[in-house]
Amino acid sequence: MPIRYKTVQLGVPLRLDLIVEGKVIVDLKAKEAILPLDRAKLLSYLRLVGLRLGLLINFHSVLLKDGVERVVNRLEPPEPGSFKL
Repeated sequence: MPIRYKTVQLGVPLRLDLIVEGKVIVDLKAKEAILPLDRAKLLSYLRLVGLRLGLLINFHSVLLKDGVERVVNRLEPPEPGSFKL
C-alpha cells in the first residue's frame, strides 16, 4: 500500500532502518561521507512519519562517535534570554 502524506502519494514503500520507541528514526549508512542528500532524506522521513528526531549513523567512520549526526524536524530557535552560560 503506498504511503500518503497530505496530497502526496509515494509510489514506493517507505523503508526505514530503525524506529526507536516510536520517537527516533535511525538511518544507518556505511559510506565515505554523509551527503546533504542523506540528511534531506532523513528529514523527509521524519516529516512523513511525524517525528522530530533522527540519527544518521555512518559505520564507515574510524570512530563510531564521529559518524553520528543528529537531524531535527521543525527545529525552533530558543527564545531570547532563555539560554545562559
